[in-house]
Amino acid sequence: HSYYSAPEVAFGTHWQNSASYIAAVYFHSSMERSIMFMSPLPSRVLKEGDEPPIADLSNEENHTLKTFKWMTQINTLLGGRLVRMWENTMCSVAAREKGRALLEQLVLSPTFVPATFLSIVTTSASC
Repeated sequence: HSYYSAPEVAFGTHWQNSASYIAAVYFHSSMERSIMFMSPLPSRVLKEGDEPPIADLSNEENHTLKTFKWMTQINTLLGGRLVRMWENTMCSVAAREKGRALLEQLVLSPTFVPATFLSIVTTSASC
């Protein structure tokens, strides 16, 4: 039995899935960068019935919810291959720099189209 709503548990799962992408780029953390990536996270615990767009959350928060869910769904549909392709692609310093920039755009820019992320990953050569 969970003390959290189904949407909150699902968000936790999606957020955990995103850690695989972050780890592959050897994400460099600092207080500034952490705050930058924490600010678009939901400002409250999600409750039953919450499905983006959620009226009392910002565009950035709704974008983050949709993006993390999309990343998990695509990875699941591909049998875990999206994460493996991403990890294989992030095999050099230059690739990881590009990967960090791409993740920043994906998570922080509500206008960034998630399909762009998928097309870049699937067309990039691994080392």
